[in-house]
Amino acid sequence: DFDAFCKAFEAHFSNPDVTGDANDKLLALVQTGSTAAHASRYTELLIHVDWSKQTKIDNFYRSLKSVVKDTIVLTQLQDRPRIFKKYVDFVIKIDNHVHRREQECKLEAKANATKSTTLQSQHSTMTSTTSTSTRTPAASTSLPPLPQGIPMEIDTTRTLKPHGPLTDEEKEHCCHLGLCSYCGEFVIGVAGDVGVAEVCLESIAECVEVL
Repeated sequence: DFDAFCKAFEAHFSNPDVTGDANDKLLALVQTGSTAAHASRYTELLIHVDWSKQTKIDNFYRSLKSVVKDTIVLTQLQDRPRIFKKYVDFVIKIDNHVHRREQECKLEAKANATKSTTLQSQHSTMTSTTSTSTRTPAASTSLPPLPQGIPMEIDTTRTLKPHGPLTDEEKEHCCHLGLCSYCGEFVIGVAGDVGVAEVCLESIAECVEVL
């Protein structure tokens, strides 16, 4: 008999304390995912226990995430549903709003991080440019070249060594040419008659030194 087989199978493998087991699981159950998935698991266990409407709601509230609870308390107690099914729908809507807000916060944080990175990059670029400009040496002002100096003229009369008096023939020759009758090299002009020449001062000084 198939019915008898099914009853025997169920009696052998079934949980002898379904109610107690479901009760323990409900008390230990906590939300780890969405409220919808959590409520589905919670409802499956409820069929094995005989709880009041308020006990179902109170234990369901206990099992929720903290962020969902924080949003639920924003609604006045008298405004919250008193029927378990409606209460679950109420909490699922809240959880959906919380989830959307969490996603918005992530996008805002990402946008702010990108903006901050961009600003830091621009600041670094400006700082680098300013630093480079500061280190760039100013263009040197080239001065015009100095004019070449005039070669120094050396007075050969001061570099020549003293020499002795000219001979009579040399003196006569210098006299006609208007040269010094001592050194024979300086033009000194003629005094009076042709052939009478004055001795240059340099020659006189040299004569004094020789003497």
